[in-house]
Amino acid sequence: MAGLVQYLSAKLGLVTGRSLPSAIGRQMNRPLRLVFWVQAELVAVATDAAEVVGGAVALRILFGLPLLLGGIITGVVSLLLLAIQDRRGQIIFERVITGLLLVIAIGFAPASSLPRRRRTPCSAAWYRAFAEPKACCWPPPSWARR
Repeated sequence: MAGLVQYLSAKLGLVTGRSLPSAIGRQMNRPLRLVFWVQAELVAVATDAAEVVGGAVALRILFGLPLLLGGIITGVVSLLLLAIQDRRGQIIFERVITGLLLVIAIGFAPASSLPRRRRTPCSAAWYRAFAEPKACCWPPPSWARR
């Protein structure tokens, strides 16, 4: 959804020469603009919260850290990345992000070349639960072969 909004905002900017907030500001009165502003702030908070919670859960899974400590570490790292972007500029920030992505790719490379492990009964059931389509969901019963 965010990608669609960004795409449409870019098209609006190319056609009219205005940003989305300025276009909204010209079309709506002040109370409605404030509602849009509050909504945008809530969306930003929600995405930041999802980032911190996701990072905390990942650190819990990988290293067994408590969720609170993982959330604090994730928040500090995020703030450091924003400080790099603010103080060093966009180019350095992009290089740091590229380096972090390279670390992830290097971490996944050995795992992709490992031999496949034998499935345990638990992992086989988990695999079947995700690999097999559910008869009640898709395709609809009206599409069933006769």
